Amino acid sequence: MKSITAILKSEIARLVKKEVGAAMKSLKGEISEFKNSVSKTGLAKGAKRRRGRAAPIGNERGLSPSGIKKIRKKLKLSRKDFARQLDVSLGAVVAWERGRFLPRPRVQERITSLAVAGVSTKKNGDSPNQQAGLKPSQIKKTRKKLKLSQKDFARRLNVSTGAVAGWEGGKYSPRSGIQEKILSLTN
Repeated sequence: MKSITAILKSEIARLVKKEVGAAMKSLKGEISEFKNSVSKTGLAKGAKRRRGRAAPIGNERGLSPSGIKKIRKKLKLSRKDFARQLDVSLGAVVAWERGRFLPRPRVQERITSLAVAGVSTKKNGDSPNQQAGLKPSQIKKTRKKLKLSQKDFARRLNVSTGAVAGWEGGKYSPRSGIQEKILSLTN
């Protein structure tokens, strides 16, 4: 004859198995519905690979991986310079051009405005590394006008002193967000 503890253990195990099975069945149904909704959007990894090309990016603007690359090439910018103009990482540009990821809507707007406005990598005798936007001389004039040292100017912009020295020396240019901050300091 079985002991009461053995009977209770087997009954508890049976009830747990029954309850877990019911919960799993409901979760499997929800997972199946979710997978179906994802596949309908066309953004699922498998869906992109089956078609052999990336899903269209920003249909209203006509951006696609090859379109982004064409814009960058038309502007004669390297991926690194293009990323800097858009204030994004180099990896993001590579991923867009390969169709792995989609640019966010605000970045799509920047890409479109860059394509319309156009950008060149060299302007009026500036260093080849100087991007379109503020010139080194303009940055230095702004700083001098505010009667700030490079250190104080850097603190106001929340950047390093070396960054300010690099901008003023034409070694590299500030990102668009920092350029906006510099321009707002003059107003």
